[in-house]
Amino acid sequence: MLGESTETRRELRAWGSDLLGAAHRATDRLDAIERLLNEVIRTPSPARSTLDVLGRLNRSILERPVLGDPTLHADEHATLPTVEQAYITPRLRVAVADRSARPSDERWWAEQPLVADTELFLAGYLCSPESAGSPLLVLGLPGAGKSMLTQMLAARLPVSGWTPVRVPLRHVRADAAVSTQIQEALDSEGHGRLRWPHIADDAEAAGTTRVVVLDGLDELMQASGASQSRYLFEVAEFQDREAAMGRPVATVVTSRTVMADRVQIPPGTIIVRLEGFDDAQVERWVAIWNALNHPRSFRALPPPSELPAGLAELTRQPLLLLLVALYTADPDAPPLTAGVTTVALYDQLITHFLRREALKESGRDLSPETLMADRRRSLTLAAFAMVNRGRPYATGPELERDLGAFLGASPSRAHELQEPLDHTVRTVGRFFFVHASGERQGGSHELPPTYEFLHSTFGEYLVAAHLAAQLQFLRQAYAQASGLGFAAAPDSNGLRALLSHEPLLKFPRVLELIGEVCSDVSDVLRALVAGARNQLGPWTPAAYNPSGRDTIDHYAIYTLNLVSLLAQLESPVPVSSFAPAGVDTGQWWRSLVRQWRAGLDDEAWLAVAGSLTIRPGWVLERASSRGHLGTRPADWAARGEARLLGDLRVDAHLSAGAAAWRGTIPDDPEVAAVFAGLVEMQLHGVVQPRTLRAAVRLIDENPTAPTVLFDLLLTVVTRTSVWLTLIAPHAATIDRERVLALIAHQVWAWGQYRAAIGEPDPDEVTGQTWFEVGIEAILPVDRPFDTEAYFLAATDPATASFRLTSGWEGLPGSIVNPHPFHFGTRGPDEDRYRGGDSVPSVDAAAATVPLTVHFPEDEDMTAWNTLVADVVALARRRRLARRTRFPSDDADA
Repeated sequence: MLGESTETRRELRAWGSDLLGAAHRATDRLDAIERLLNEVIRTPSPARSTLDVLGRLNRSILERPVLGDPTLHADEHATLPTVEQAYITPRLRVAVADRSARPSDERWWAEQPLVADTELFLAGYLCSPESAGSPLLVLGLPGAGKSMLTQMLAARLPVSGWTPVRVPLRHVRADAAVSTQIQEALDSEGHGRLRWPHIADDAEAAGTTRVVVLDGLDELMQASGASQSRYLFEVAEFQDREAAMGRPVATVVTSRTVMADRVQIPPGTIIVRLEGFDDAQVERWVAIWNALNHPRSFRALPPPSELPAGLAELTRQPLLLLLVALYTADPDAPPLTAGVTTVALYDQLITHFLRREALKESGRDLSPETLMADRRRSLTLAAFAMVNRGRPYATGPELERDLGAFLGASPSRAHELQEPLDHTVRTVGRFFFVHASGERQGGSHELPPTYEFLHSTFGEYLVAAHLAAQLQFLRQAYAQASGLGFAAAPDSNGLRALLSHEPLLKFPRVLELIGEVCSDVSDVLRALVAGARNQLGPWTPAAYNPSGRDTIDHYAIYTLNLVSLLAQLESPVPVSSFAPAGVDTGQWWRSLVRQWRAGLDDEAWLAVAGSLTIRPGWVLERASSRGHLGTRPADWAARGEARLLGDLRVDAHLSAGAAAWRGTIPDDPEVAAVFAGLVEMQLHGVVQPRTLRAAVRLIDENPTAPTVLFDLLLTVVTRTSVWLTLIAPHAATIDRERVLALIAHQVWAWGQYRAAIGEPDPDEVTGQTWFEVGIEAILPVDRPFDTEAYFLAATDPATASFRLTSGWEGLPGSIVNPHPFHFGTRGPDEDRYRGGDSVPSVDAAAATVPLTVHFPEDEDMTAWNTLVADVVALARRRRLARRTRFPSDDADA
């Protein structure tokens, strides 16, 4: 399949637009991509095999109701459309990842181009070889339709050419390998009958390309205790391994836009963002909805132009559009007013559906209002059960424990409902926005039932609404009791029980929703932070501990959440305004931050480090993005900690070290020590042959040693060797042909680095031109030479037909340097030393040889030439390992 991509794309360009135009006149449900790709792949569908079974499973989504639960196909007042009926193909913006990309920034996305035709774009991408080299990253707001797009893509790809496997990342182990995650998803979907290796065999036999769709990277990051910042690289490595076995696989990864700055995105990765519906798309969806429900007695949804101000904007998100339609369908529901906000919409929707369920219940001497309050409390505790475990679901036993801790201890509950807890749990599962799965087989044992919201925003809203209500209650209660302001911390027992388990910064939507409804509680938050150390005892209910943490961790996370809420509502804010009275502000703050770090896993700490920062004068500020931590995610945790601690000195050291390491963090202390020695040599020109030989040994013994270690070794040895060719008595004994070989390999290393970071040379300078500049560093300016002959000779010094024996004069001006920063500087008298014009500057990143190299007097030149030969041999092996050949490699072999 992928081998035919050039011809395929030519066909797509030739007649794809006509086909798609005709298809779009009939529908807008991603079925045009199926027709288009069926034209490209004119082969019969596979016989009844694992591919056929998988294809039928993927297509079954088309007949399901749009909310995903078969029991919700018919509402009391409206019929829910199927996925096939309701789906509208979204618009896309597209970008390519590079060092300047800001994929979590709405302003950056506004500058990126809109895709003219989504289905033609997706078809072209899946027919290109690039799809087998790195994942397609799909971003979008909550409710934008990311998961639905992956389901439709899996359903619509023709089984005769593609074999899609959809992996909901919320349902697989976060710490498992990509291939294991795929198998876990297949086990769940196919009841253990589908095996990934068998699918690979059948796909190869049928000539189809596998497409793995990894849905919900943001949920994987929230559920994992370890950092998932390199997950996209792991996916790309998985693709490389599959391609090396002759079985290429395309991948698609989805995530919320706000989480995009927490991951490292491979350079060159194609990123798309789902756009909200435009007016025409909303009108098409409304027409489908109203036509489907026309025979019923229901209230139709008006077109966007007739909706109240503000509501029309909310309906551009597919999920909110569906909820508004469901709400409007009920003739008894109060009309949605002008200026309605997202929070108000969620509140009215949930309240409305709770009232409907309460009115259905009979045989109780309770008012609907009492039942509504009880059900809402249960739902809210279910939402906290998920958030406080750091994942989007909770099991039946977990819900029983949490509900039992709160509701079972309620004195009023005994005479109100008189129902067992397992019934309460089942009631939660019957709520309109909750999906409950029954007991299922998992390996050799039964897995308990699980409960999750059909979309995580429902749970996030319930958590935010409850916290906002609690803060407002605390503020009012304490103000009424004291009448004098906030002289002491209010009693926060219930709030502390709910806020001491997981950082809310892992759930940014919760903080955003609280910020929309709660703006006047900053004083109570300050008092809560200042008095938190005095409330380290048990809370009520004491049995509630979903995270299993101890008292110290509870204190750390509780204070972190209070500070996060304060920063969300009021930023910037002086630390002194919420520090306990009489303490040293800086010392207290640093102690608090260190307690946070000690109680958090890597992923949670990255959320904190990227969201909060300290400005001079001990001023806390809410960061809008992680740009203040640099461009390398691997550096964020350490630099974020230094900045939160207000330690500018450590932050500066980390920044310089991160630049030198290019974001690579050494695990081996010997590697780190050797690298530090190389950096010192590069900066100060003091040659340490023992360190250089140690670097050669480390790289030789460990082929996977960081590339930056080899590059810096090559740079130091090359620059020192060039200098030795100019200085007596070493000039007579240095192996100059090997020096040329070093330059040639450094040219290659520089090109490799530029390609790795996705920055081709803007002036399209060729390797030979780079080499020419390097040659000028060791030849007199006025000496004529054949650049091509030198370049070829440098790649194979053993067969060189010339000798560099005369004309060496002056100090070199510059030498090609594979590092994107300066080491050393040109002196003011450089031209006088050279005796002519200075070497032309090729690039701002080209560093210069120091005016003086401190070479040890006791170093034997024979030993140095041996070291140079070892470095050249290392460089050659690394080139060949990357399938990069110089002209003389075959003869040399």
